[in-house]
Amino acid sequence: MPRISVRGKKFVSFCYNLIQYLRVIGWMRKEVGKMRQKIIFLVGFFLLAWLSPGSGETAKKKPAGKTGSQPIAVTSVQVKTSGSGEKTAEIVVDNAILIKEIKLLKENSEKTLVFPTYLSRRGKEYPQVKILSKDAYQIIEQAILTEKPSEVADKQYTLSYKITRFSPYNQPSSARVFCAVAINGAIEIECRVMEGNYGPWIAWPARKSEETGSYIKQVIITNEALRQAIEKALLKKYQDLRREKGTTGADENSFFWNIRDCCRVSGIS
Repeated sequence: MPRISVRGKKFVSFCYNLIQYLRVIGWMRKEVGKMRQKIIFLVGFFLLAWLSPGSGETAKKKPAGKTGSQPIAVTSVQVKTSGSGEKTAEIVVDNAILIKEIKLLKENSEKTLVFPTYLSRRGKEYPQVKILSKDAYQIIEQAILTEKPSEVADKQYTLSYKITRFSPYNQPSSARVFCAVAINGAIEIECRVMEGNYGPWIAWPARKSEETGSYIKQVIITNEALRQAIEKALLKKYQDLRREKGTTGADENSFFWNIRDCCRVSGIS
């Protein structure tokens, strides 16, 4: 049998490796083709979902039906139209809750209510008011669209509340707890437990005016007894939480939030 030179062995090895490489390339081309189809399908699906009307904005969604809520009534309503044609509404619910800056938007011939939101520094929106029942949403929508209060006789409204969220915030800030309170099981309002040198207090939804820098209240609990009951319950819950952690007073970070406390004393929350 003839002997193969070293150069011949190298050539044979090269040819073998080349064949294997071409096989791998062929397999990869098939797999890339399959993956390309899957990627095109997924991209098309997400584009379709993103571009579909009404997607991506939870603040504009109408609530689904929910049991356990009490009937509500819009006892006062005002609708204003800006120079650009944008409509905003201000309502009072059950003679107890004043909600301002409700936007009335029109999308694809359908009118939608957008309630006050908080815009974070990162540009994310957090709803400050949520309508929990379909019936409550329809009552509010009807009052705003007709610009007339609900057709109910004057009566003594039954008011109840429930703390639905109590999330401690452990970052350096005057905000101590992020809370949410459901009133009559129909309307949920966001609020915060704040603390500074003047002690803890409750901040209700408000936004900072770009023109004056002052805070504009978006939600006001006009029923004094209801507001005091809610704030007392939230502050008690906060005091219990603080005792569990072994702290009894404002911490060292409170010094840096005197400005916010001064705003509170001035009636700005």
